[in-house]
Amino acid sequence: MVWPYVPKNLANRLSSVCLTEVY
Repeated sequence: MVWPYVPKNLANRLSSVCLTEVY
């Protein structure tokens, strides 16, 4: 995924949430 502008900490948080939801 590529967003125009997303802080790294926020992106990491979303990634963690997505991974948690998937697994």
